[in-house]
Amino acid sequence: MKNLKIFAVLAIALLMVQCQEDGIQTTEQETAAVPEAIIEGLKAMGLDTETKEVVATERGYLVEGDMLIDAETILDPARKSSKHERLFNIISCRNSKDITVNNTIPGINDEVISAISDWNSIFNSDLKLRLVSSNNADLFISFDARNQGSSFLPNNGNPATDIFIDPTLYDFLDEPRRTLILTFVLKHEIGHAIGFFHTNEDFIRIPGTPFREAASVMNSQSSGIEGFQTNNLTTADRRALTLLYGRDDATSICE
Repeated sequence: MKNLKIFAVLAIALLMVQCQEDGIQTTEQETAAVPEAIIEGLKAMGLDTETKEVVATERGYLVEGDMLIDAETILDPARKSSKHERLFNIISCRNSKDITVNNTIPGINDEVISAISDWNSIFNSDLKLRLVSSNNADLFISFDARNQGSSFLPNNGNPATDIFIDPTLYDFLDEPRRTLILTFVLKHEIGHAIGFFHTNEDFIRIPGTPFREAASVMNSQSSGIEGFQTNNLTTADRRALTLLYGRDDATSICE
């Protein structure tokens, strides 16, 4: 019997570093007021609604700069599973084994492949992502003007449906830094799409993972684009994924 207790998938990412304050920023902004029930629901999920603005958009609520969450998920009264005290915002073990990704943005396939490959390279993880051209893909990467990068979260055991980004925002950077930063952002957003939150809050740490790691790919980025990270997954990032979607059913957190 698994005895890890987790307050939302964000706790899973706590092994990964203290984040910066604002997430990968998106310029998608709306002026609609955010209902109090939404704020309370986000707090219950463990998300920071006091120091970080919650923005109402046409797609859902933008939280911590780059995470999109729909109202139904936020207000779901039955988010906790019987096995662990956590939200449903991770992928089921079964569905994590073959996540199909359709990149609809011309010119960034190499960066998408590189980002996917880093997540796929983790030993003892059953999670696998696969680039396809099918309209029946699990996860779509789509152009969204002036959006530095944002992603939905998994829902009901399924991967997130969408990542949004405007790659032209990175065109002012010289190569190879443009490619490295764009790949990092895609890798970060894929991290959200498979169930990782930002980790700049005080949540329960998964045993065997560090409290801090400044190079984690799930760091939120509060600097300008030119200051974004460019590194691959760290040892702690890899450890996190094997705990979440490991090949050992007795210890992996997914169900």
